[in-house]
Amino acid sequence: MTLLANLEKAIPALEMLIEAHTRVSVKGRMKVTEEQTRNGSVTYRIQSDSLTDLLSPFTRLIFKDIQFYFWGGQVSSDGLRVWFSPKVSYEHVHGGSNGCDVIWEGLWFDIETSQWITREKR
Repeated sequence: MTLLANLEKAIPALEMLIEAHTRVSVKGRMKVTEEQTRNGSVTYRIQSDSLTDLLSPFTRLIFKDIQFYFWGGQVSSDGLRVWFSPKVSYEHVHGGSNGCDVIWEGLWFDIETSQWITREKR
């Protein structure tokens, strides 16, 4: 099985981790993709669908779009883990967008066990 297939298979466990830490259900909203970089290496991206429908009416006055985005996605030099940096990205109603660290300081996918390893924010 390819690494992409293993990551896809582990997405439900990641969705449960997100819900446990945020109380926000993202079940069925997370996707993983594989991208070729200019230098020929592979990067994995994890991103949610838009979470705008989960926002309160007041919050929708501020944010046009909001989603989880896991930056990074490179395999470690020892080939045992894939590293991600969890972010929330958002777009304001009147323009402008940004992102911020969220939930964990870091997230790794253990290739051998197909388990997510988290490092809590301090």
